[in-house]
Amino acid sequence: MGGLKMGTKKELIKKEFEAPLKELIDPELVLNEAQKASQSLDRILKSKPKKVLINNEQYLEFEDWQTLGEFYGRFVKTDEIELVTINGTLGFKAKAHLFNRQGIEIGGAEAYCMKDEKNWQNKPLFQLASMAQTRAGAKALRNNLAWVAVLAGYRPTPAEEIVDITPENVEATSKEIPQSKPAPKGKPQIALTVSQALQKRAGTNFNVIGKVTDTRERKNKNNRDITDYFLKSLEGSDQIIISKWGKTHEGIREGDTLIFKDISIYEYQGNLTYLAKEIEKV
Repeated sequence: MGGLKMGTKKELIKKEFEAPLKELIDPELVLNEAQKASQSLDRILKSKPKKVLINNEQYLEFEDWQTLGEFYGRFVKTDEIELVTINGTLGFKAKAHLFNRQGIEIGGAEAYCMKDEKNWQNKPLFQLASMAQTRAGAKALRNNLAWVAVLAGYRPTPAEEIVDITPENVEATSKEIPQSKPAPKGKPQIALTVSQALQKRAGTNFNVIGKVTDTRERKNKNNRDITDYFLKSLEGSDQIIISKWGKTHEGIREGDTLIFKDISIYEYQGNLTYLAKEIEKV
């Protein structure tokens, strides 16, 4: 009888995967290809008539991540969305799977869109469901290709994950996120994610949003009360500790979504301290 012997079949499978893996470990080859991809991405993004601009920085939308995915033969597919309730809040959860050009699953991501988000409270449920899928798809591509976007000089966070992005903003003519009130000089109005806040350095001021996981009251060297808030990213595992003068903000519980406003970063002996002036419960 014809056919392959078991040993021969295993050898063929082994050879099929060894060749591309061996090629990918050459850093010069990887960087040369990435440079070409990042330059093409930069050219495409700069030519877009409608851009998402936050603090004068352009963010990639889902369609931009899909374009980058095409360069590397990556595409996403989302499962059926799931209606969820978290701490009494209604929303949707979506899961996206990332595939290479051979159809092999190589990654994925989960994302949510909830009614407790400021700009989604009064939206119909189908819009929340759609945004959950969009966020999951963008995040799956971002997890695999963010390094190329950064190489091109862009922020790695998908635009749809940024606070204050709504369907109306995404379809807006200017693509610059509107602010409901004029920004006081030197004070930011847009809340960054925890991961974005961790990239900031001493001397900068910003707002940040996240879920509180713990609080600890203490005294400083002058016996003044100060509270440390342990803040976790709304999506992901990044965490940051933000301090504020005074005792724990009244009514704050574990799991609450908070916005810390006008945060200043101080550096002492190589360690960064984040000090906020105000806290707003979302």
